[in-house]
Amino acid sequence: IGGKAGVYCLLSLCVDSTLDQNGVPTDKTVERWSWLASMFRRQEHVMFGICSSPKMNYNGLDDVRRFNLIQACVDAIRVVDDGQNIVVVQGL
Repeated sequence: IGGKAGVYCLLSLCVDSTLDQNGVPTDKTVERWSWLASMFRRQEHVMFGICSSPKMNYNGLDDVRRFNLIQACVDAIRVVDDGQNIVVVQGL
């Protein structure tokens, strides 16, 4: 896949033991993304999809906490990949 021009792979943690019961990243999710970024470092055809459709925040009271955890995942990736991979934030 990585050898074809214009073809990308989106790697997401949609169902993962590191997400909380509402699909929100945790500190363990941040560690998981750091590990994944190291595994796919310099493979520019791999995009990272952070947080797929978290649930149960209808009133928006958890927005700041969720944003900070999602940002921590992005930061963990950027420390490892030097900005080489595209990061897609799929939901808040």
